[in-house]
Amino acid sequence: MEQELAETLNWIEQRETHWRLQGYFEIAEDYQRAASAIRFQQKQRAVADETSPEIRLRAFETRLRELEEKADRLQGEVDALRSRVRPA
Repeated sequence: MEQELAETLNWIEQRETHWRLQGYFEIAEDYQRAASAIRFQQKQRAVADETSPEIRLRAFETRLRELEEKADRLQGEVDALRSRVRPA
């Protein structure tokens, strides 16, 4: 009888330890889910920041300058070709 009680008590303690550990694993999983959600929100904010009007305006202005420089170079090439076709 005493042996059975000791075995039962041991089994209960093992179950209690298992349940406690299981609870810790569930808490850890909750933290992992929360961390994933936070990382996702940070990525969304970064994307939103990249599409903010100020950033889009700066990108547009940069692209406009690049196109103006390219247009100037092409105009120079056109002028050079015209001078070859019709000597001044």
